[in-house]
Amino acid sequence: MTGYKIAMAFLLALVLSVIFPSTFAAQACKGLEESKCGETVSCTWVKGYATKKGKTVEPYCRTKTQAKKSGK
Repeated sequence: MTGYKIAMAFLLALVLSVIFPSTFAAQACKGLEESKCGETVSCTWVKGYATKKGKTVEPYCRTKTQAKKSGK
């Protein structure tokens, strides 16, 4: 029975990754160090910066933005 549950969980994860690929890509990038982030095709490194209100944002790895398809 345990093998069946594992297989079903894997199948569900596979289906969800096809339906919501950006969600899974975001999770793959989250928390990566700069060197690992640069090695991952779907990730990009964001340098640290200060907001207008003076808050410091630390550098982090994020999912690359996807080009939107034009409807023209």
